Order: sequence, then structure tokens, then C-alpha cells
Amino acid sequence: MVLWWLGLHVLGGRPSGPSLPRQACHVSVVIPAYNEAAVIVATLRSLRCSSLSPWEVIVVDDGSSDQTGNLTQGALKALARGMLLRHPHNRGKSAALNTAIEACRGDLVLTLDADTRPEPDALAAAAAWLEAEGADAVAFMLEAQPAPGLLTSMQRQEYQNALNVERAGQAALGAIAILPGAATLFRRSALVETPFSCRTRTEDADLTLSLSRKGHHLGLATGATAVTLVPRTFANLLRQRRRWMTGHLQCGLRHGLTKEAATLRFRWLTLPNFLLATLVVPLGVLVLIGVLAAGRTCVLRLGWIQVVAITTTILYLQRLSCWLLSRHGRPPWHTVVLEPLLSGVVGSLAFLMALGTLMGLWRGRLKENGEEVGWTSPR
Repeated sequence: MVLWWLGLHVLGGRPSGPSLPRQACHVSVVIPAYNEAAVIVATLRSLRCSSLSPWEVIVVDDGSSDQTGNLTQGALKALARGMLLRHPHNRGKSAALNTAIEACRGDLVLTLDADTRPEPDALAAAAAWLEAEGADAVAFMLEAQPAPGLLTSMQRQEYQNALNVERAGQAALGAIAILPGAATLFRRSALVETPFSCRTRTEDADLTLSLSRKGHHLGLATGATAVTLVPRTFANLLRQRRRWMTGHLQCGLRHGLTKEAATLRFRWLTLPNFLLATLVVPLGVLVLIGVLAAGRTCVLRLGWIQVVAITTTILYLQRLSCWLLSRHGRPPWHTVVLEPLLSGVVGSLAFLMALGTLMGLWRGRLKENGEEVGWTSPR
């Protein structure tokens, strides 16, 4: 709840900060791509509309089996310093990102998914925020691309009124747990010191926790927005969230059990918040099952009806407050009502599936390859 209200306070004043950096900066845009022929051209075209022109754009075709490389080559001709790099076979998203970062020469690096398009002023706003705050990395605000269908509408609600608000609250405390791989601006020096790793299925969360552990300053540019594609079928949504949950559990174990040095903020704020955000849905379901089985909780001796009523009231008050503050078109009422239910069901199923995945990895029955680890297409 504290994070939520902090997030609302931060977003209530958006946009904030300067809209343009005071000093000239060279921004390298790096885009990993695997079978992204359907979207890569539109993403590259969107960069031509940026008020702060990228100094260079590097796309890494990670062994695609479609026309991603050929289409990219043609679209890059319209951009200054466009470069296409190819992996002869699929190596995974983290490897593609590291290849691009090794080749780039800008002092700032924007990591961008092939299906994500920054708004025209987003790059300039993020660079200005990074400069003003002296930060090492800054996350963009993410919005789901409009598309027909109830599932897409509910995910738009989730991005606007849940994920962004939570990250804004974390930013207010200096405890961001996930810099989204879809769109984040880094200082290149931070990525050279701490490259992306393939040891988990969520390379963005793993990198963020590694940077936070070392005391890097991470933030959120509320004036920088990027629009990303989201799954359009329930099966693809569940597949995406299964990968997220699996990777987050891997990150929690690795960063929670490691003996590496860490800042006090990381140990007492960032990591506990990350673990809580990861486990809140499945733990909530377990608590409800326990209440149903026992009849009452040991806290205030509440019955299952009271527990459900209190939880539901808090959840919908959160969603309603975000709905009232929305500045980019309020979602229809039915999505506000249905989205928390969808998020709860998907989160619980993803948690159970992730446990199965981790057990399979532990037993050596699942192969860690690039397609499984880092390339879950929303389409």
C-alpha cells in the first residue's frame, strides 16, 4: 500500500523534469531481434520521429528463421549510423544485447525490444532525466499498444494502473527492482561493468538487481513513454507470465542466497520488495486457502468472507484511484472490474507453472536455450 500511494503521488505530477538534456549526448539504440519480421520495421521507423535523434542504431538478428535480417537491413538505410549484426544461430536475448553493447560507441545506451516504440519525446525526456539526476539508468513508462479484444484492454489497464504505479513507488524510495527490457536508458559504463546474464529467464530483472546491489542510481522518467505489444491470446499471456515468474524466482534465489557485498538499501528495501511483489499473488491465494481450511485466521480472527472483502476493497480502491488519475484515456469500466481477476488467475497459474519449470531445470530435463530463455513473443 505504501508503494502504491507513493506511486500515485509521483505520477500525479507527471511529466516532471526537463524535456531536453542540457548537454549534447550520443545515444546508441540497441535492439535484439529474434523472428521479429512483423514488427521490426515499424519500430525502426518510430526512431526517425524522435525529437532527440539516436546517434546510432544497432540491431542484432539472433539467428532468426524469418525475414527479420533482410527487413532490418532495408529499414536501417533511413537511419544515421544504422548497423545490423547477425548471430549465425540463436544464442538468446542476453547474448544479443551484449553483442550490441560491445559494438556501440555512444555514452548512453537505450535497450529497446523489437516490438516496442518510444513516443517522439521519450528519448529526450529520459536523457534529460538521466543527466539531471546523475543516474546510471532510467526506466521508461510502458503502455500496451491498443488492439481489439478484451484481453488486450485488460492488459492496458494493468500496465497503466498497476505495473507503472508500482515502479513509480519504488522510484520514490530509490528501490527500483526491475528496469524493463522493453525500454530503458543506461549509461554505457554501467552495462560494460555489469553485462546482461543468461543465468535466469528474466535478464532485465537480474541486471537491475545486480546494479542495485552495487549501489547504482536507478530511476523512472515519468515523461518518457514507450508503447509495446502485449499477448493477444490467453495461452500466450500465460506463457509470457510463466517466463516472468520463473525468472523472478530464479533472481530471488540467486540474489537472496549470494554472499556478494550489497548496499543496505538493497538488502533491506529493494530485494525484500522484489520478493514481495513476486510472491504477493500466490501467497495471497495460499492465505485464502488456509482461511477456508481453518475457518478463521490467527490475525484478528477473521473469517474467509472478511478476508476476501478486505482484500477486494483494497485492490479496487487502488485501481479506482489510478483510473481517476489516468491522463491518456480512461479504460472502460468493465476492464477496471475484470483486470484484477485476470491478473490474480494468471499470476497464480504462472506461479504453479514456474515451480514446475524450476523443478524440471533442477532435474536437467529442460534445455536452457535461447528461444526458451529470452524470446517469448507476445503474438
